[in-house]
Amino acid sequence: MPEDDTSRSMVRTLLEEKGFSIVDEHNSGILTIPQGEDTSTAWARRGAIVIDDHFEELVEQLRENPSPLEEFHGFQTSNGYFEFYVENPSIQLYRRSTPIYSGRLGKLTAPTNSDTFNCQHIAGARSIDMSRYTQVPDRPSARLPEPIHLPGAPCVELSWGTACARLYSPGELRIRFEQDRSQLRPDLTIKIFGTEQLSEAEAMKIASSFLYELAARNGALLALAPRTENTQSPAKKHRTIVDEVRYPSTRINSEVSELFQFAEAVNLNRPLSFLSYYQVLEYYFPLATTQDTVRRLRKEIRDVRFNPDANEDLLRVVKIAGASARVTEEEQLKLLVHEVADETRIREFVMHEDVRAHFGKRGKITVRQPINTGQSISSAALLTQVAERIYFIRNRIVHSKDDPRFADAPILLPRSGEAEALGPDIEVVRMLAIDAISYFQ
Repeated sequence: MPEDDTSRSMVRTLLEEKGFSIVDEHNSGILTIPQGEDTSTAWARRGAIVIDDHFEELVEQLRENPSPLEEFHGFQTSNGYFEFYVENPSIQLYRRSTPIYSGRLGKLTAPTNSDTFNCQHIAGARSIDMSRYTQVPDRPSARLPEPIHLPGAPCVELSWGTACARLYSPGELRIRFEQDRSQLRPDLTIKIFGTEQLSEAEAMKIASSFLYELAARNGALLALAPRTENTQSPAKKHRTIVDEVRYPSTRINSEVSELFQFAEAVNLNRPLSFLSYYQVLEYYFPLATTQDTVRRLRKEIRDVRFNPDANEDLLRVVKIAGASARVTEEEQLKLLVHEVADETRIREFVMHEDVRAHFGKRGKITVRQPINTGQSISSAALLTQVAERIYFIRNRIVHSKDDPRFADAPILLPRSGEAEALGPDIEVVRMLAIDAISYFQ
């Protein structure tokens, strides 16, 4: 049997032993997907190309018992080796397929001390030389980064991903290529060369600290790639969208229009989108509070028992007027929601089978209490629960977990699984933003 066929057969056997199902083979490598995945979408979501030029390195790594990381794309081995995928987080705002190389990355250099060159781990990195496969655009700002190895306890390295890493890469980094290998997308990884005692949490802390210094000291922005599916929220299909354009009948200030449009534009960055829609609501807090105060004053003054010559009655009026200045932000949100919300539309949405579980006790978002999605809940109670949920999530996004005022609101990290699950909540805030704009125009 030819040597190439022997290597391919060995890789195939090892992949199947590690829980991968080979669904296709071609001249450029083997397409693999984890067991249990839907093979019909393998090319789009889970297709991983193993480069046949690196079968030998892959076999060596597979024998070290690799396993996927829990929170981020990448893998670890039983001997304390960790490999984390990194990506450019700035492209999360609009497009996830932007190449990772940039002007700053191409200018970074490794230390020149002797320890760097003598470190035993450099030869064991097994990084794929991406300059052999990647065509870099002909412009000054585009340059493939050089590998950077930093000796320490443990050693840290920023370089191109290994053959094994491609099996655990983010979906958007996996592409199919045949003969034209110049289309292979570059993928950078951080490698931690630890011992068997090194935990994933400790390795993640080292990688995160390294990325912080890259940004703060070196001006290079990279981030770990979270194990989340950044797909369109099923909640969006509930939007009422029409094709016919009309002459604008809604009159709003340019500030509100800009906030709403920005929230629409950054839909891939879900916490930022949520906050931008919330800012639309926030814009109308003073109007809602003033309107509530006027309503209460009018009710008091029109009461047949009201006596303008009685000090007690006048003090009640002064108290009502002064109370508006002490209304908390959460109370202002509740006043606004109760004033402007289309309760029927909100009820239909949160109780729809597509998203009902999301707002219930088993939802993915940590909240103070779930929304009661039972049909018997009153309109007032439902809107109050919706407002409380929105405010709690808002606090989780904007406040640090070290703030004692929000001890029960753990920070919601921008690239976490919870952040990716915010779709239905964003849809509710968007509905309320549209309701507020329509109400106060």
